[in-house]
Amino acid sequence: FHFAPAHLGNEKELANGADIYNTDTYPKTDGFTILPSLIQPKSRGYVALRSNNPSDAPIIQPNYLEEESDRDLLLKGFYKAKAVIESNAFSPFTKGINYPTKYMSDDDIMAHIRKTLECIYHPVGTCKMGIGELSVVDSQLRVHGIENLRVADASVMPQIISGNTNAACIMIGERCAYLIEN
Repeated sequence: FHFAPAHLGNEKELANGADIYNTDTYPKTDGFTILPSLIQPKSRGYVALRSNNPSDAPIIQPNYLEEESDRDLLLKGFYKAKAVIESNAFSPFTKGINYPTKYMSDDDIMAHIRKTLECIYHPVGTCKMGIGELSVVDSQLRVHGIENLRVADASVMPQIISGNTNAACIMIGERCAYLIEN
């Protein structure tokens, strides 16, 4: 769960212009938000060249919720968040509930999840470390087939880690510096 000490808006407010990317549009009332999150999604996206023009933006296709197991986990997460919000421990802090209470079926809840889904902004793996045709760098962070070029960021992670990627990226950078020095 991501727990946010902020009321991000109910469906009516979101439909009337509240934008989770713009804090100026947030409701001006107290509240909290619980966001079930996929820490290690099974769905895989890709990054590709749009053309041979280096000025063209790349194609970025995250393929969120492509795997059924990801959808199932978020559905379970919704029900767990609902149980937490409705618990006695939270009752003194809950003036109203803004999750989709009118939805009764799992399909309707999944439609709500698809409409309000957020990623955690920690993509990894576009320059996967390893051996094999899908790997880009070796265990020394050297790009396969190109001399004197290394990659030292989250893109070398073969899979996403369960924590924030910041510390791991610092470690990768430190390791790269050591490899270059030695």
